[in-house]
Amino acid sequence: MPLRGCWYLFTGADYEYYLIGDVGDWEVPIRPFLTGHAFEPEVVREMSLAFESACEALGLRIRDDPATRLVAEKIIDLVDRGVRGGDQLRTMTLKEFNRSE
Repeated sequence: MPLRGCWYLFTGADYEYYLIGDVGDWEVPIRPFLTGHAFEPEVVREMSLAFESACEALGLRIRDDPATRLVAEKIIDLVDRGVRGGDQLRTMTLKEFNRSE
């Protein structure tokens, strides 16, 4: 049964859902870039914090454009490789764009 405030992500042959957050609780700015990916709610929260922070450091507005898409893709790639934690994700993402904290 669909739950309000949940995002449903396709994972392999099965559908799984994760309660990532209700808009009233907190927003998840990386959400539009997660199509086809499934992560635990806490990981998505860390990714979103890193995404917001990295975009701010790079002088980017949070929107769907090529520059912010690159930042999101880098964060998703890092998480796929096992990197966790908002600070670590931010630091490694900025390093990829030749920026330091």
